[in-house]
Amino acid sequence: MDAEQGAKRPTEAETRGRLTPLAPAKVRIHLTDRPVLVSEQEWPVLVQADLPIYRLTNCEPGWTWRDALRAQVRHDAQCEADPLARGVMCEWCYVTVLATLQLTTRRHLDGRMMFYALRKSRVLGVPLDPLGGSLVNTNGDFRAVLTEHAKGFADMCGGASVEALAALVDTCSRTSPAECLDDGENGREVYLGNSTSVKFTPALWPVEVESVSPYCVDCDVVDSTGESVRWYGREVLTVRRHSDGRTLVHGGGEFIDEFARQFNILNPSGGAVVPVGQGRDVPAIVRRVGKTLGLEPFTIQNCVNGLPAEELR
Repeated sequence: MDAEQGAKRPTEAETRGRLTPLAPAKVRIHLTDRPVLVSEQEWPVLVQADLPIYRLTNCEPGWTWRDALRAQVRHDAQCEADPLARGVMCEWCYVTVLATLQLTTRRHLDGRMMFYALRKSRVLGVPLDPLGGSLVNTNGDFRAVLTEHAKGFADMCGGASVEALAALVDTCSRTSPAECLDDGENGREVYLGNSTSVKFTPALWPVEVESVSPYCVDCDVVDSTGESVRWYGREVLTVRRHSDGRTLVHGGGEFIDEFARQFNILNPSGGAVVPVGQGRDVPAIVRRVGKTLGLEPFTIQNCVNGLPAEELR
């Protein structure tokens, strides 16, 4: 038997794999003026955000969406804990989510930007409804164009408040790469504000002080665990110190309740990096960051109280 006859013949699958390599995955996107096909590799997703389109009902005068959400969480917890209340009391609501507006931004390898929107129904099994989108050239003002279109997208879903639209645009405008603060693994990323984020290695930026205040409501009814308090989120203000003297202040709010967490896009987040030599300014910066984010005065003061004491002579 010669060498050619004795050699192992490639299988059909191996031959087919060499002759017809798999094509890059492509996705169909419905822009306002036309549908397009784009490669996931050439047009990677930068940001994708979901904004609940909601209505407030049965609210007291002067209530904000936070007040209504708190009342809704309390109401839902009471319905879960008291079987007798179900069916009558549970028809009452303070916050109703009509639909979800999903906004996605992508950037091509050459720098061009794209954004598009989908309406997600609250009814399971209903397909996503494309609302349109646009291409933005490399020299275009991406945030301005996004702001202009965001209201139109929201109006197609039933309308949204100025605060909600601003949160959506701010989230989807975070398209710049995060600045690395150290040479480590950079396993954590936080948003500072003004479309700026930073990455850092937590082990190289240990927590100096952290102030946490829970979001909770007293439901007046004891649940199966024996608790009457429902914890549905928290706000945090953190100070980290690098060994070279730099300080990182960051914070924000987060909902953890199943219903409430769809409103996390409306929660504040931000911070500041304090350069070496400006350590005496940290208490003032902590207060500024906390007030800018709208955190509770107790959360802010508790964070300041935990800072190293300054020695007076």
